[in-house]
Order: sequence, then structure tokens, then C-alpha cells
Amino acid sequence: MEHGIDAMVRCLEALSAAPVLRHGLLTYTLTPAHGARAGQPVESGVAESEAQLWPATPPHWVHLPADVTIPASNTGASPHPGWVGHSRDIKGWAQEINHGMAWLSHVRSVIAGATA
Repeated sequence: MEHGIDAMVRCLEALSAAPVLRHGLLTYTLTPAHGARAGQPVESGVAESEAQLWPATPPHWVHLPADVTIPASNTGASPHPGWVGHSRDIKGWAQEINHGMAWLSHVRSVIAGATA
């Protein structure tokens, strides 16, 4: 089984998420179905260092542009200028069959909680 950043890139490419590695962050685009950003393409990202164990271990941090406001979020620095990392656990990872779809669904649910 393939693993690491290259495997995550291929997963996201297969799902048409347009992944690009920049500033130590693997960025990709998705469109949430719910919340303040519903129907709008939103860029998100994963730190390159966190993708090294993909798909055995999912990334913990969801990186988003600073203008995506998520209330009551534990935040941290992002390697990408103008972005913020949001601490988010993902449950049930070991049971997933399609890790790429599970990851994008997780990120969509995080973005659905955005107020701006």
C-alpha cells in the first residue's frame, strides 16, 4: 500500500480536489454543502509533515484561509501565510474504505461550522 504525501496527493487528485503543495502545505479545493460557505469553493490544506503517515493515520489539523471563521476552534499556526490551522479529530478512521472521501467529508463538516 502506498503511503505518505504522494499517496494523499493521488487520493485528492482522484476526487478532483486539485491538490497543490506550497509553503509546506498540501492545499486542495472542496465545496461544502452546508453552512455559511455552502456551494462556494473553499481552499483547505494539510501540513506536509502531517501527511507522512497517510492513510494509516489521518492529519489532525485542518488548515484554512484566515477569512474562514470557525467559532470555538482551537487554532494554531499554519505554514501557509495568511492561513490558520484548526485542531480537529476524526473518528472511526480505521473503518474507512476510501480515505480520500472520508477526509474530504471531514473537512466539509469542519467548514460547515464556519460563520464567515
